[in-house]
Amino acid sequence: MTRPLVLQLGALLATYAGARALTVVGLLPAVVRWHLADLLCLPLVLGAALGLQRLWRGDPTYRLPRWHGLSAWVLYTVYFEGILPHLSPTATADAMDGVWYLAGWGLFEVWLNRVRPGSRRPEPA
Repeated sequence: MTRPLVLQLGALLATYAGARALTVVGLLPAVVRWHLADLLCLPLVLGAALGLQRLWRGDPTYRLPRWHGLSAWVLYTVYFEGILPHLSPTATADAMDGVWYLAGWGLFEVWLNRVRPGSRRPEPA
């Protein structure tokens, strides 16, 4: 993975961990952590996929096609909000979570799925 992408994914993980810790000690309401988890889900998943694709391709300028993000949004929304609540007594269906997933995909597109200044495609062999 490229270094800036690793740092950005680390920042997202640290944000979630910090919110979770603040929730445990009672400084944040649990609802913030629940929605934050939905918001950060697709940037983390798609960011890891982007990093692996860049590593595998050897191309630091590679960007995930938009249909990858759209597919991930549809799959996560259908599974976690449509299917899983019928299979697990601890899962709940919440249509607002699909909106948070969509916002997370937008965050990924704007913040992570872009070519960094100074990045260059590798020369063909």
